[in-house]
Amino acid sequence: MASNKIVGVPVVFILALLLVSGYVEAEICARPNPHYPGACRSNKDCAGSCIQQNLGTSGYCKGSVPLFKSCYCTFECPMEDEAEEGGH
Repeated sequence: MASNKIVGVPVVFILALLLVSGYVEAEICARPNPHYPGACRSNKDCAGSCIQQNLGTSGYCKGSVPLFKSCYCTFECPMEDEAEEGGH
């Protein structure tokens, strides 16, 4: 009986890994928010603007100089199959 458990646990673990490996995380894309007024100073405000304008699911301020940061909206990148279908 003990030998069955010793063999069974690794087999179940390997099967679980194979099952989970089939799911791929979505890649996150970003685009500038043309509707955001002025320099971006708050990630929270930027994200709210992106959501309100239907440009993405979130947003963040991007740039190295605080007075010149821009608001970028984040969204799930379209899958290659979907992008090709939209082009036809």
